Amino acid sequence: MGIGDGETNTVGIVSKLGPGSYAARICYDLVLGGFATTSFYWSSSESDSIDAWMYLFQFDEARQEMKSFGGRVRAARYF
Repeated sequence: MGIGDGETNTVGIVSKLGPGSYAARICYDLVLGGFATTSFYWSSSESDSIDAWMYLFQFDEARQEMKSFGGRVRAARYF
């Protein structure tokens, strides 16, 4: 077991323990709305006091939009 083995480890735990309310099962069952590739997602970068950057994964496209424009957000961490 090491880095990159998380999915294998989770499947193994769930296979052994079955149904229940434990960390591996909760992670295994978790669905966060899927990967909606047809929507724009806000970035944390603004271009000025009115606009910010958005990204459309489907077309690999970034663009500026008014901050009042509706869009989704995605949690991400930088390492």
